[in-house]
Amino acid sequence: MSQNMVSSRRGFVAAGAALVALPLVTRADVADTATNGEASAPSRPFALQTAADWQKQVGWRFAVQGEQGRVPMRLVAVHEVTEKGKRPAGVARGSSFVAMFEADLGSSPAGNALYKVSHPTLGKTDLFLTRAADKNGNARISAAFS
Repeated sequence: MSQNMVSSRRGFVAAGAALVALPLVTRADVADTATNGEASAPSRPFALQTAADWQKQVGWRFAVQGEQGRVPMRLVAVHEVTEKGKRPAGVARGSSFVAMFEADLGSSPAGNALYKVSHPTLGKTDLFLTRAADKNGNARISAAFS
């Protein structure tokens, strides 16, 4: 396993705490990841993005540092999670959601680990990615946000 990945939930939680402090990437850093025209500055830090914020990014390519190097993955869907009861006080988002990505089957990340991910407007962060069932010759990858 690469030094750049942490496969424990403890590492995932620790990375989440550091998300707010991460800088945004410059346009030059991600010129090869944009597909939908001009990128604009995010309205809030990556760690506080909501399902609605992510929904606006559907179709955009993200770059993930996987086991085989830097690989593009495209955001294909955002699904809000229906929750029963009230959310705990102090939670950054009003609801949980899952972001679904597609990547090339041969070079996509193995999943179930923490990966470095970048995006032209959201910046850089570490996300815990899970490999879902492959579809139409593409790897399906998910990231859950609570």
